[in-house]
Amino acid sequence: MLVSSPGVGKKGNKSIGTGFSYILQDNAKICQIPVSVSYTVVDKLDLSLALPMLRMTGVNDGIWGFSDIFASAKYGIDLDEIKTAFSMGVGFPSGAERFTGTKNNVDLNFDIPVEREFKNFLANIDFGYSVTDINETTKQHIIKLAGAISRSLNKKVGGSLEMMYQDTEKYSSMIAGIGLKYNGKSNSYTISLAKDLHKRGVDFLFSLGFSKSF
Repeated sequence: MLVSSPGVGKKGNKSIGTGFSYILQDNAKICQIPVSVSYTVVDKLDLSLALPMLRMTGVNDGIWGFSDIFASAKYGIDLDEIKTAFSMGVGFPSGAERFTGTKNNVDLNFDIPVEREFKNFLANIDFGYSVTDINETTKQHIIKLAGAISRSLNKKVGGSLEMMYQDTEKYSSMIAGIGLKYNGKSNSYTISLAKDLHKRGVDFLFSLGFSKSF
């Protein structure tokens, strides 16, 4: 949910995902339906493309519309008992300006997720850096540190406790959340709840997710 995983596929693996998110922040209500596809070009190198649809109260009469396209590449590395990866993503200006009211430019983000499995639980850490270049006056540099502890409840269901800290020149946030995941043979389902522990930030987040592997 909040913490990226270093998991990558084998050559030829494909997946598609979607879901629904509801975010309450101050007086704004944001609904999002993302659609994403992923393909493993060679072993341990995943390429992904995502396009979210958004709806915001008080913006464009609450009409649904496409936001920015996001493309990413992730390469996984196994180091003995530790799994890690390097991920780079690019957000292309394709529609978010209808919600922000300003002209969008390209956004960049970099992530280094790390994972280690212990006897009774799984630990994840994610180091991230982003540049959100909406325009010259609102450009932001974002530093992220996230961590999660997860554990299997049975052979198919697992739960997680997650926390993410973000810091920019203008604000900081500390988002805490819980999640549940069900893994089927080729499908997975997730449900999560989260909120910002600071006064500024996400007051409430509810998310449902679905993905299918081929």
